[in-house]
Amino acid sequence: MLRPAILKNIATRNPASTRDPPQPKFNGARMADVYLISDDLTRAEKLRAKLAFNFWIEIAPIDTLPDGVNEGDCILLIDCDLGEKASAEPLKALMERVPSPDKSIVLVDGSGFIGQARGNALGGGQIFSRGIKIATLSYALDTMLHDIRPLPQNGTSPEVRRVLDQARRLHQDIALAVHDNKALPKKAIETVLRKLVDVLAFHGIGSWIDAVRLHHSHTYRHSMLVTGYAVVFGQQMALDAADIDLLAIAALLHDVGKVRIPLSVLDKPGKLTSEEFDLIKNHPIYSRDILVDDGQFAPAVINAAYQHHEFIDGSGYPEGLKGDQIAPLVRMLTIADIYAALTEVRSYKRAYSNREAFHIMTEMVGKLDSRLLNAFRPIVLDETFGRVRRRKAANAQQDRPVLQAGIHPLDRNRTVAM
Repeated sequence: MLRPAILKNIATRNPASTRDPPQPKFNGARMADVYLISDDLTRAEKLRAKLAFNFWIEIAPIDTLPDGVNEGDCILLIDCDLGEKASAEPLKALMERVPSPDKSIVLVDGSGFIGQARGNALGGGQIFSRGIKIATLSYALDTMLHDIRPLPQNGTSPEVRRVLDQARRLHQDIALAVHDNKALPKKAIETVLRKLVDVLAFHGIGSWIDAVRLHHSHTYRHSMLVTGYAVVFGQQMALDAADIDLLAIAALLHDVGKVRIPLSVLDKPGKLTSEEFDLIKNHPIYSRDILVDDGQFAPAVINAAYQHHEFIDGSGYPEGLKGDQIAPLVRMLTIADIYAALTEVRSYKRAYSNREAFHIMTEMVGKLDSRLLNAFRPIVLDETFGRVRRRKAANAQQDRPVLQAGIHPLDRNRTVAM
């Protein structure tokens, strides 16, 4: 029988059920990635909103050194008018207490000598103009954060690390494009996903997952886990290359609407308020709207982003669709999404093992496509599946594309025969 407490924990951020083992301190309850020091709260909130999808940012007063800075595991971002004595003096006193001034970025007025001199006098690590493009600032923060929190190599192949790094930058570019109401980088998306598909076909899902789980950003981790599971799901079922590409794009973009939800809500430790939960439940609607307005992606991708929280028994959201109203592509994506969420560490729960997660999903009677869930089983429970896999011959996938046509992949042979 389904354990509703576990599923409710995943959906509502309630503390883990007492039936589960004692919970450790999770990464989700981590310190901020960036502490933003500003003398203008309105400007600070706008800046945080632009960066919030990629980094956990906390705003701090100019005369207080955040505890996280003393830990040396985060970045100090200073955005103040250094020409104002009321700001410059307390900032200088604060910087004298910072244990690692090189782990800071100072934004100064203009790009001339005076601005640079004021930044240097403050003792910041890197100095940029306050007019810096958000994309440039985001890359600078990301690079510095990875220097501060280097990811263990853990035996990961250079090819996997290279694709993950490209995907990480793509993840930022997508978020910034949404925030700035610009077209999504479709060509870059297709290029990176093509490499991702090849890497998974050659190295298997195990190496990919091991590398992804080391990353500090929860939103990036989840996106890459879901994409990885969705792609190998298609590969396991020997789907046509076009179907696998469709799965990859749908998985990468299924949560794009979360760009409009701050990380302080997405990664909030503990229980969400009803207002916060309602905000998160709107993300499929935001995803649909973003992709419709963008106009570059197939209806099947848009539907997958909009419907990936729907359940076959009609108990999902946002529309309570049921049965054949939910396309096979959506059903496959939902399985990958739920499995990724169950096996991830979150601030409100431990990471369930592969077997625990799959068992929970088998108890979701009537909610998931049972035939597809059974086809998903070898990906996560067969110990040999996740190891290095040699690339299949080009003629190994002989079926025509079925997902875009709404054909169930397990019915494709019967459909073709008719």
